[in-house]
Amino acid sequence: MYRDACIKYYRQLEESDGFDFDEYPGACMLTPIYPIMGFELFPNFVDRIKGYASLAIKQYFGNDGKERTVTEIVRLNAGGPRDFAYYITFKINNEGKEETFQAKVERTIGRTLQVPMCRRKV
Repeated sequence: MYRDACIKYYRQLEESDGFDFDEYPGACMLTPIYPIMGFELFPNFVDRIKGYASLAIKQYFGNDGKERTVTEIVRLNAGGPRDFAYYITFKINNEGKEETFQAKVERTIGRTLQVPMCRRKV
């Protein structure tokens, strides 16, 4: 049973680049990315993650002069052995239209933020 859960986890992890997996087999060295459950109970943390998502959106669209607001954090996964990575699925208001995006935001060991990936969720 555990083996099957791990196989499914790794398959979904690879297919989604760390953003979407149905089943989390549990914390161990074999499960490098894990879901952050109950994050919405901590408003300051949610604001920080929304800030990370905003940084990713600004990088994605560039300096086009349009204002886009992060309206909701839909899902949050995290992990990483050295640089800590957040895998954020979030919604934005893009000129009155709601869109869903995914961004990987890394907080490096030097405490800088990097956005190696931001994309529309399909």
